[in-house]
Amino acid sequence: MKIIISSLLTISTIFYFSSLEDFFQRIGISWTLSKSLPYLFLIALGLFIALLFTKKAVTKNMKRILFLLILPLPFIIGFAFHPIYEGDFSKNGIQLTPLDYQENTIKDGLIVITIPNCPYCYESISKIKKLALRNPKLQIEYVVCSSDTNDILTYQAEIDGLFDIHLAKDKNKLAKIADLSFPAFVQVKNNKQIYKWSNSQFGVRAMDVIEDCISNSLKNN
Repeated sequence: MKIIISSLLTISTIFYFSSLEDFFQRIGISWTLSKSLPYLFLIALGLFIALLFTKKAVTKNMKRILFLLILPLPFIIGFAFHPIYEGDFSKNGIQLTPLDYQENTIKDGLIVITIPNCPYCYESISKIKKLALRNPKLQIEYVVCSSDTNDILTYQAEIDGLFDIHLAKDKNKLAKIADLSFPAFVQVKNNKQIYKWSNSQFGVRAMDVIEDCISNSLKNN
């Protein structure tokens, strides 16, 4: 019975993997831990199932073999369905030097530099919306490197008024700040653009950095 229950828990964890991650995020657990917990559950379940199976082994060698074979199985299967990509846990971006050109209109928060018709820019909105909902006082701006107002309509519809979006004051200078890699995520502190992440660098640990900064800023005010 224990094996059946633990196997069902493993299947449920794999099937509802993303839902579990979203749930942990909604209740305020850090981005990094929210992403890690479903994997940790699978490791714990693998350990539990392995211990159950090894009880029936006759020899010590058989116990070791069964334990080593069964222990990683839930994690391996879960990883196959929900792989960890290179930037998922990233937080290391680029420190920005003080710039004469300031695009942002916010004092402390995050600006996302985008270009028209960019699928990665569009996909980033769902993640940033979660960030905004978790942190209502976090200032966020999407800036599109274009001079055509039609280029922000698709983004505007998806953002649905949750945070601001506008065209770049100087699209060439802004694109240079992004190193022509879009979307780019730029942390703003005291009206200064201080740090930048590319799309592949802006993982859950980077999102925790943003939340920690806004939390510290609110404490100091």
